[in-house]
Amino acid sequence: MKDTSNKHNCVKTLASARIVLVLWADCRLNPDMDAHEKRRHPRKDIFTAALIVLADEGFLTEVWDLSQGGARLGKPRKWAGAERSTVRVFFMLDQETVISVSGLVVRVGDDHVGVQFDPGQEARINQLMYEARFLEVQA
Repeated sequence: MKDTSNKHNCVKTLASARIVLVLWADCRLNPDMDAHEKRRHPRKDIFTAALIVLADEGFLTEVWDLSQGGARLGKPRKWAGAERSTVRVFFMLDQETVISVSGLVVRVGDDHVGVQFDPGQEARINQLMYEARFLEVQA
């Protein structure tokens, strides 16, 4: 998609306020960046299978986005969990690569479940992020 804004006016505005220049440059370099974003870690949009284990029950679902701090997963049809539930998520990145991470359900929406990863799993989360770099969002 081509930027149709008046670039001449942007340059005038940028010349008058350096902070605007920085914000404008950041948004141009990362068009997905939201200036109102409050999360600590940038999210990566992905699409892969996952298994959420809640107590003794397993729920197959998909991963919609991922960060160092947590993941947004599709809400399984028969989801029985509530916010503040402890879960283990098995990320099925391919047939040979399955990485599990424990976490806390911090959001249950109409169509998704938000999981915040528990502290102390940095090596597993780093491995997950490394492996997830090859995954792309399905169109």
